[in-house]
Amino acid sequence: ISELSTRLINSEPAETYDCIEEVIAAIGNYTEADRCYVFEFDDHIENMSNTHEWIRDGNKAHITELQSVALQDLPWFFKEIKAHHKFIANDVEQLPAEAAAEKAEFDREEIQSVICVGLVANQNLLGFVGCDMVQHKRHWEAVDIRRLSLVADMIANTLERQRTYAELIHTQRQLEKANRLLQAQVAQDGLTGIANRRAFDERITN
Repeated sequence: ISELSTRLINSEPAETYDCIEEVIAAIGNYTEADRCYVFEFDDHIENMSNTHEWIRDGNKAHITELQSVALQDLPWFFKEIKAHHKFIANDVEQLPAEAAAEKAEFDREEIQSVICVGLVANQNLLGFVGCDMVQHKRHWEAVDIRRLSLVADMIANTLERQRTYAELIHTQRQLEKANRLLQAQVAQDGLTGIANRRAFDERITN
């Protein structure tokens, strides 16, 4: 985990995707899970999409099916993960009656046990990282929660850094666009829109 954390911290934005893939593969193998994945929420935590998935040989992938999953599709799960930043089921058959939609989805994916830990950065819930057991049930221990929490912190900080970088690039482009507009306005007569003396002098100089 320490080595992977260093790699994520030092990764360039273009490398982030591959680094997260390596992290979930490592934690999946180390914990002997059947599936490990990352989901990201929208800004209002009303929709989520599976952005990264690792599966052990012999198990089915579900990433393509789990895009834009809405709050109303899995209301109990959304409520739990928002309230506690964790979702732990040692046996999905024992989920309460209000989790009927969640149990139906877990059954569809042949999940017997599941653990999810929220991705939290700057007090914002960005998504979650999770592990599934398909081949047999599993009682998740405190060490499992602690280990996955460390991974969640790593990924959350990486995603937050990536989003901040994207926002900076967007702001920079907006500023460049505004500067070009200002330069064009300075070189035009405000009343007629015709190039003014300044534009003429610059053209002569060039």
